Amino acid sequence: MGYAVREDDAGKKIGGNTGNLLVDVPAPVPDAPPLIFLCHMDTVQLAVGVKPVIDGDNIHTNGKTALGGDDRAGNAEILEVLRLIKEKNLPILPCR
Repeated sequence: MGYAVREDDAGKKIGGNTGNLLVDVPAPVPDAPPLIFLCHMDTVQLAVGVKPVIDGDNIHTNGKTALGGDDRAGNAEILEVLRLIKEKNLPILPCR
């Protein structure tokens, strides 16, 4: 989407292999207060090799792995919001 991404050193501080990914999105509204979207990216080992099963409006596993859907869905939602903000030039305003 053209946004600059940076990684902090949180991973090193806790003995992990990656830090937090941070993206600053310029607000189209001058002097708008910051708005933060956040989600974790890690997933449990049981979700490795997941094969999601779509059953109508429900998504679940085939019973052999964990879905890990909370992580993946949260990240997909954030990316979709950022895409819409950029595509439609939406003003980023704080919740009241």
